[in-house]
Amino acid sequence: MHEEPRSRTRPTAFYAAIVFLAGACYAASPPIIKAAEASGFTWQQTTFAQCLFGLVLFAVAAAGAVARKAPGTRIDLREALRLVTLGLITCSVTLLYTFTLSLVSASMALTLLFQFVWMGIALEAILARRPPKPVELVATAFVLAGAYLGSGLADEGIGALSIVGFVAGVGTAACYTANLFLSGRMGVFTNWAVRGLFVNIGTMIPAFIFCPAFFTSGALAHGIALPGFSLGLVGQLLPIVLLGIATKHLPAGLTTIMASSELPVGILLAVLVLGESATPLKVLGVAFVLAGIAMTQIPELARMRKTPERNAPDKNAIA
Repeated sequence: MHEEPRSRTRPTAFYAAIVFLAGACYAASPPIIKAAEASGFTWQQTTFAQCLFGLVLFAVAAAGAVARKAPGTRIDLREALRLVTLGLITCSVTLLYTFTLSLVSASMALTLLFQFVWMGIALEAILARRPPKPVELVATAFVLAGAYLGSGLADEGIGALSIVGFVAGVGTAACYTANLFLSGRMGVFTNWAVRGLFVNIGTMIPAFIFCPAFFTSGALAHGIALPGFSLGLVGQLLPIVLLGIATKHLPAGLTTIMASSELPVGILLAVLVLGESATPLKVLGVAFVLAGIAMTQIPELARMRKTPERNAPDKNAIA
C-alpha cells in the first residue's frame, strides 16, 4: 500500500528525465560531426560512418533480442521492406544535416532543424483538412522568430548567411518531419532493435550512393571509426533505447517538450565545445523555439492534468 503513491508521482519525473537525456544525446552529434570535419573527413564519409556503425550496433541489439525471444522480433517481408524504405528518409535527414553542418554553425543547423515544429503543424492540418488552430499559428510565429534570432542572422546580418546551408537546413527539417510522420506508422509493433536494424539497412543505400568509395578511401585507416561509432551510439542507438524505455510512460505532449532538450543542450555544447558565441539574441531565439514547442502541447498537457492516471507506469515498456 505504501508504494502506491510513489508509483504515481515519481515515475513521471524519472521517465521525463530519461526523455530529456535522449534529446541531449542527439545534441551531442554536431560537435562530433564538426570534429570529424576538422580531422579532414568529408560530410559524405562522416554520414556513411554513422550509418555503418549504427547498423552494427542495431545488429548486435537485434541479435540479443532474438536470442532471448523478445516480443516483436518476428517480421514479415512486407514490413521489412517498409522499414527499409523508412531508412531511406532517415538517411536523407542525416545526409542533409551533416551537409548543413559543413556550411553553417552548429547553432544555426540546430535552429533550422527545429523548424520541423511548424512543418509538422502544417502537415497535420493538410492531412486533417482543417485550418491550423490559433495556438498553432502563434506557436509557428514563435518558432520562426526563434529561427531568425537563434541562427545568428539578427547579430551578423544576411551577408553572413550561406544560402546553400540555409536551404539544406530547411530541407533537413522537411525530411525530419516526414520521418517523424512515417515512424509513427511503420513497425509500431516490431521490437525496437529489429525495427532499428531494418531502418539502418535502408540508410546504407543512400550512404553508398553518396560515398561509394568509403572502404577504399582509407577513411577507416585514418580514424573515422571513432566519430562513426560515437555518432551511431549517441545519434541512433542510445536515443532510441532511452525513448523506448520512457515514452510509453508519458503523454505525447510531455515527451515532445522534454525531447526538445536537444536544442538548448546542443547550443550549450556548441558554445563550450566548438567555441561558438552565445549572444543574448541567440539565447532569446532558443527560448522562442522552446516556447513555441510548449504551446503546441498545451491541449495535451491540460488533458494530462485532468487524467493523472495516464502517468502510471506501463508494464509493457522495454527495459
